[in-house]
Amino acid sequence: MRLKLVRNVAVSPLWRSGNCTFPPLSTSILTAYLKNKYHDIVQDDLHIKWYRLLTGHETEKLELLTQDQVKLWDYLQNANDKEWDWYGDTVLTLTQFENFDIILISIHSSDPLCSMTALALARYLKNKFNVTIILGGEYYAYPPIRYVIDDVLKTRAIDYYISGFGEIPLDMLLNYLDGNKKNTDLKLIPGLCYLENSETRTNPYELFHETVVPLFDGLPLKLYQWQPKTELLKNKFITENDRLVLPFQTSTGCPFNCAFCESSSMNKVSIMPPQTVAKSLEYFKHQYHCHTFFFVDNSLNARPGYVEELCDEIIKRRLNIQWMDSGCVKGMGKDTLLKMREAGCIRIVWGLESGSKRILKFINKPTSLENASKVFHLANEAGIWNGVEILVGMPTETDHEFDETLDFLKDHKDVLDEIWANPYYLNAVSKMYLEPDRYGIQNIKRVNMGLTKEKGMNRASVAEFDEKSGLKWHDKEKQIAQRLSSVNQLKFSLSLDPGFDLYDYAQHLLSWCYKNFNSKTEIRKAYREFILKLKNG
Repeated sequence: MRLKLVRNVAVSPLWRSGNCTFPPLSTSILTAYLKNKYHDIVQDDLHIKWYRLLTGHETEKLELLTQDQVKLWDYLQNANDKEWDWYGDTVLTLTQFENFDIILISIHSSDPLCSMTALALARYLKNKFNVTIILGGEYYAYPPIRYVIDDVLKTRAIDYYISGFGEIPLDMLLNYLDGNKKNTDLKLIPGLCYLENSETRTNPYELFHETVVPLFDGLPLKLYQWQPKTELLKNKFITENDRLVLPFQTSTGCPFNCAFCESSSMNKVSIMPPQTVAKSLEYFKHQYHCHTFFFVDNSLNARPGYVEELCDEIIKRRLNIQWMDSGCVKGMGKDTLLKMREAGCIRIVWGLESGSKRILKFINKPTSLENASKVFHLANEAGIWNGVEILVGMPTETDHEFDETLDFLKDHKDVLDEIWANPYYLNAVSKMYLEPDRYGIQNIKRVNMGLTKEKGMNRASVAEFDEKSGLKWHDKEKQIAQRLSSVNQLKFSLSLDPGFDLYDYAQHLLSWCYKNFNSKTEIRKAYREFILKLKNG
């Protein structure tokens, strides 16, 4: 069987620029895994092609299409629709689907707009080529399609849907479809949703997967390359090695069990051996002419001693690369941070979440403010770009505790380089959701569940709640928005805005600054100057 795997087009502005920065890791991992299982598969990225090869006119037209869910459902039920057929025809100018037995569509967000374009593409391809369609990739905590999977499957626009991580389920399903039905029971395939005698079957999904070295072959890598747009940068020498950033994952899961996070309900962690990571990075460097890597781990230091072992391997191989990741301050010391910088680490985003001691203990964060302060100073001295994540509006957070967070950020403005402010939301697979009484939460209500058949647009599904000894949801929602605005105002006033919402290639820009300036002071000045120029047009 010949397989075609594509990343779908996301329409929401939230997902446009960020998903054009580097190749999709999800499809790259799936491709590598399935090839290792001897499946004949090729991959492509419709998202990057749509935004790099087409004009704004096509995007505007697609945006209008996705505003009407009634129109989509009519199309899924096989009604003729020239406008949705236009979308499919346009996709066919970007990639080809002929002579494939199975088409896999990866949905890379839980935004309903992205789900709509995926379903419409599935219907179009089913009508035109009459092939088997398998859909997956939605974030399992808030999957608009899975919430209405019975309606979707009964339209026959898709044949199978997979929740959760797709590597093992896809391998099992593909073996079944290839004739190995005696050795595969559909009921045992994790996360599989399918029709059996006109009845929908939904199998429980798996919240864990092993690490896999990705494969980027087949993706249009030139479309992800950085093209400097400011005169100040054009006057500098930009080499081919500056243009591409590749994603990588050294671990899956997280051992720290922070109560607000999806990982708090996961009991497993998979960590790729340091030798495998370093060998893979060396291969990518030479194969794709890439010298900068963006690690997407929950935490680089998921196992004591791992960071040092990985850095030793990178240094031993003399890779001369740059890389960025997320991390926890726990266990980080001066020697480790200096070794990380020597091995090419230029940026770490630290998950602090709060400047309140009580809140940190409340959410089971393996962090003390004293240790965080020490690590921020040491990382800055080592020359590493310091990012910090803040989660505002957590249940039971008081005004005083929020002010403590603002004060902590102000006190560390000289050693921090960027602040990431995130609004709190109740994650449907977190400890806070599963044990609400323990965290002062009550009256949980799931809302916006899936793609409705009514006119109008729903946002991605969230859960509303009341605080047991505090605010009702209506006021809690306002509080979260106000506090988010306060942190954002602070980061702008302190010149600690990451700039990632202003520029597709902020990672490339930071990497370039590290290559062209010697000291952290020079790097910070240059980066902020360029971001300001981009912001002002």
